[in-house]
Amino acid sequence: MRALVDKVLKLCEEITEKIDACERCGKCCKSPLLLPEDVKRLGKYAKMFNKNGACPFFVEGKCEIYEIRPTVCRIYPFMFLPHGLFLINIQECRLAREIYRILFPNERGERNIVKVAITKLEEMEKRMINLRNPDTY
Repeated sequence: MRALVDKVLKLCEEITEKIDACERCGKCCKSPLLLPEDVKRLGKYAKMFNKNGACPFFVEGKCEIYEIRPTVCRIYPFMFLPHGLFLINIQECRLAREIYRILFPNERGERNIVKVAITKLEEMEKRMINLRNPDTY
């Protein structure tokens, strides 16, 4: 599981660098769940998270702790659920739509959540070079 989390984290960082699709909507900032590694990285800030509300560090479209933000924020719009890895909020999130388009280039639909196989992530890694030119995939 840790290897998969690391792979998704790496991909999300690459996507963020190559696609300017984040609209700073704050959807990734809703009730973040903290992993033990997040609590350690966040230190005193970890106690400020409210399990029932928005992140206290998302202010005016900006994450005030971006460099040390929780893992769940770093991998958004992916989410780990009991049955695997899912791409979520495809209809609401521009970044999720762009990722969906890359992962499933031949599918067009009204989905809002889709399960993503590890092989799809590996294919996406290979396509990262072409992200700036969407016509090449």
